[in-house]
Amino acid sequence: MELNLNFDDYTENGTSRALSPGWYAATVEEQVDEISQAGNRQLTLTLSLEKGGRVKSWYGVFHPTESSAEIAKAALVKLAKASGLASLADTRELVGRKVEIKLEPDGDFNKVKDSRSLSTSPKSPQMSNALSPKMGHEVSRESPPWPTTE
Repeated sequence: MELNLNFDDYTENGTSRALSPGWYAATVEEQVDEISQAGNRQLTLTLSLEKGGRVKSWYGVFHPTESSAEIAKAALVKLAKASGLASLADTRELVGRKVEIKLEPDGDFNKVKDSRSLSTSPKSPQMSNALSPKMGHEVSRESPPWPTTE
């Protein structure tokens, strides 16, 4: 297994070091529905950077404070639009999408502060057959684009 780890990119406790602030080309690698340290359900995206390395971005779309949840939803919609999606029925649609993200250091971590489209981002939504609605089954536009427990 080839790793190409640069030890200078990691702190003593194993976390990646903060990068210089700026815009970085990235691909959404993974989406996970998880519980935050505060006990709230959240969406976590892992993005791989074109220049190497990974960053995580957390979206508290289920935050109990409505204003916090709305901020998270707006950031998620902006990322989805930047990736070339016209709509988002399921957060799994983001996996594999390319965007440019604005990173700002936050201690030893890199915080995603903004997103915008890349010229290489697909211009139209592409859903895999596994995520496409089956013939005769309608997708409700009322359901949110993030994972639900229903």
